[in-house]
Amino acid sequence: MKTPISDQTINRNITQLLASRGLRSPCHITVQSSNGVVTFTGTVQRQQQRDAAHQLAQNVEGVRRVVDRMTIKPLAKQSYEQPPAYVRPLTEEEAAAKAAAAEQEATSDDTQPAVDEAPKYDKQGKRLQVSAPRPQAPLADGK
Repeated sequence: MKTPISDQTINRNITQLLASRGLRSPCHITVQSSNGVVTFTGTVQRQQQRDAAHQLAQNVEGVRRVVDRMTIKPLAKQSYEQPPAYVRPLTEEEAAAKAAAAEQEATSDDTQPAVDEAPKYDKQGKRLQVSAPRPQAPLADGK
């Protein structure tokens, strides 16, 4: 009469066979054996991987039955888009300073001509672009 194979030996043999067939990674298969009944849990990517693990376990000495509790979880499609950059939220002080700067910019808009200033035209009748006057650099003698 044959000596029964221990559950520990069955677990080790199946785990080694799964690894040698490439079924441990990227799949995540956990093997448990109790009185020759092998239970698979975890995830595989395709039905073929699930079938291969089941077939492999049935051919291991000492296995009486295989219980399959694995789920199929296909590999997610990879996106090659750049993830959005993280933008730190403004502190209250930064937000207040930004709002004040925007308010100041809105009230001191020098790009518009003064009300009493009429638009200027060249000899062909085309409107000339009026730009804001440039600040003059102080003279060398400070005046």
